[in-house]
Amino acid sequence: MAVVAGMGYQVWRDGRELRAHYRAGLDALEAGDAEQAVAELGWVVARSPEDEDARAGLEAAREAANMAAQYEGAAAACDEGRWQQAIEALEDLRARAPAYEATGVDDLLFTAYSGAGQALAAEGRLDEAADHLDHALALRPDAALEAQKRLAELTGEGLACLAGSDPFGARDALQAAVALDPAYPGAAA
Repeated sequence: MAVVAGMGYQVWRDGRELRAHYRAGLDALEAGDAEQAVAELGWVVARSPEDEDARAGLEAAREAANMAAQYEGAAAACDEGRWQQAIEALEDLRARAPAYEATGVDDLLFTAYSGAGQALAAEGRLDEAADHLDHALALRPDAALEAQKRLAELTGEGLACLAGSDPFGARDALQAAVALDPAYPGAAA
């Protein structure tokens, strides 16, 4: 009889412990601590693999952890000037989970698109620069960025006119670029 009573206590204690870890995992997930949620819910699933709620919670926690890692990686890419890598990661994150850190994702996308646009303009890739600056401006209006975009467009137009044997069109476009910013190196073409 003592063995049966001891087993009953063990089952009760195990169930209570499982519920405590399950609750802690859900609380961590709700608080945005995906790593802690993965640890707690993983503990529950390891001991009770038939628990569908715990498995679903663990999957949600892993997805949240993956999104957090992707967001942090994109932020690091922005900090290091790896604009295209940041753009790809953030656009993917935005497509998968539009509500995830929406303001932060938009801010980082603005930084990445404007940084890429400026880098492309410096390389003379003016059409691509204008496209990237358009994306940045769609996220957040910015007068200085709008002026850079316009400079890239006018310079590209001027260079296209030169290539197409239209010296007057080239002159007009490049003069307009110089009027916007006399120090802009692309306008001196």
